[in-house]
Amino acid sequence: MSKIYDVIIVGAGPAAWSASIFLVRAGMSTLVVGIDNESGLADAPDIKNFPGFPDGISGRTLLDNMIVQAKNQGVIYEKQEITHIDETDGVFKLRTANLSEFAANNLILAHGANYIKANLSGEKEYAGRGVHYCALCDGPI
Repeated sequence: MSKIYDVIIVGAGPAAWSASIFLVRAGMSTLVVGIDNESGLADAPDIKNFPGFPDGISGRTLLDNMIVQAKNQGVIYEKQEITHIDETDGVFKLRTANLSEFAANNLILAHGANYIKANLSGEKEYAGRGVHYCALCDGPI
C-alpha cells in the first residue's frame, strides 16, 4: 500500500461515478473500487428518464459513458470486490477478494442497491422486456 488516496469510493454504479467526477475535478486523488456489472443500471435495457438522451439509452451504455468520462478526468478504477474495511488513525484501509489493499483519508460508500431476483426461468433474458423491478422506471413500459 504505497499510495494513500484522498478518497476511495466503494461501488461502481451511477452514484459512485458521479461523485468521483466531482471529487477529481476538485483536485482530490480518487479511487473507485467495485464491480460495474453488479450495478442495477448495467441491466437496464432502455432508459428514457435521464436528461440528455431524448431517444433513450441503454443502462450499460450510460454506465460505460460514466466510467470513460471519470477515467478521462483522472479517476482510477479497480474492478474488484471489497471484502474488508478498517480505519486506523484516520486512514481507511480496504482489502479486496483477491487481496489487493488500498488506503484513503476519506471513504464514500456508494454501493447502491440491486433488486432481489427470483431466479425464475427466463427472468434474466426478459429483464426490462416483460420482467420489471422498478415501478417508477418501468411503469411507462
